Amino acid sequence: MSLMVVVCTGNSCRSPIAEGLLKKEYVGRSGWEIVSAGTSAVPGARPMPEAVSAAAELGADISHHTTRRVNQQLMDQTSLVIAMTAFHAEWLKQHFPEEADKIVTLGDMTQGKCTGDVPDPIGLSDNVYRKIAKLLKRMIDAAREEISERMEGKA
Repeated sequence: MSLMVVVCTGNSCRSPIAEGLLKKEYVGRSGWEIVSAGTSAVPGARPMPEAVSAAAELGADISHHTTRRVNQQLMDQTSLVIAMTAFHAEWLKQHFPEEADKIVTLGDMTQGKCTGDVPDPIGLSDNVYRKIAKLLKRMIDAAREEISERMEGKA
């Protein structure tokens, strides 16, 4: 079983939405599990209600998600880590240097189509959460080829 981990800060907005969208896109791929985690997450919390609604509008159910903090055990098990920002990627590489080759930002996977970081919507309006969810969908769609190649190469 290969593991893909999507990482943001609190694991209550961006990474759960991305996890839900990736599961929707890649569910049924042989040998892969997709989860999310946060660099500063409080384990066991629920996702932001606005994130649940925004994900649902795009057909992804994250209502049962519970937050988790990224840790060595999770990093040891993963084949691919997708960070929401360059800061997250650098933080992960500093804290888990032996796993650095597994870490990439979502923007870097889009082959120049949707570069950059995914902004944090925490504390902002429902409309901002919807915009972030749509951005994540566009970025995942733009990264489809690279994600598929990495999945096929590691499965």
